[in-house]
Amino acid sequence: MANKGYGNAIGKYINDQNADFPITTNKVCEFLTKTQGLEPKAARKLVNVKLKRLNDSGQLARTEKGVYYKVRQTLFGPYIPGQDIAIGRQLMYDDDNVIGYETGPSLLNRLGMVSIMPKDKYIATNRYRKRLPAKTKIRICHPLTEVTEGNYKYLQVLDAIREMDKYPIDVLNPEQILRRVIEEFGLVKEELIWLARKYCNEKVVIRTVDIALGEFE
Repeated sequence: MANKGYGNAIGKYINDQNADFPITTNKVCEFLTKTQGLEPKAARKLVNVKLKRLNDSGQLARTEKGVYYKVRQTLFGPYIPGQDIAIGRQLMYDDDNVIGYETGPSLLNRLGMVSIMPKDKYIATNRYRKRLPAKTKIRICHPLTEVTEGNYKYLQVLDAIREMDKYPIDVLNPEQILRRVIEEFGLVKEELIWLARKYCNEKVVIRTVDIALGEFE
């Protein structure tokens, strides 16, 4: 009967979770040890059994070891709501610490530099080795250096500058857009230039200097 009570507690925890975010074995175990007073080893055993049953029954979908998503049954078959949103968060945050950011053509589109909407979202992340589910619309990119709370906006701007020749820019003055982004992000121009010199080629460094120190037209 005790196991049934623990199973109900796990079920309630899962029901309370937002469908847009992953349910991890570690988080469920942490919940069980804190609320039920179980030892970590006993909690993990119960959680593994419960999550496997929910996965086998189609209520949860296991996308990698220790990571599950809620499944919604529709007329067209099982659907995982917000899977890409959840995966994107995993790639960009470790708890509340920034470890990634949007980049590539999806960033250029969001900034208004490319009008064609890419079908995938590109994320530069410290977890660039992570394997993704087969049908995700997320693409992982290797960042210039380790991403932190303090540098991710700088790296994002540098990526946009680096990729101006790679994708079809269709605005007359993309440099103007990037100057505005630098201002809105509150970036220190000297820091941006220093990072460009440290991690980018000469062409990108020159372009970064021109954009960072140029005047608004």
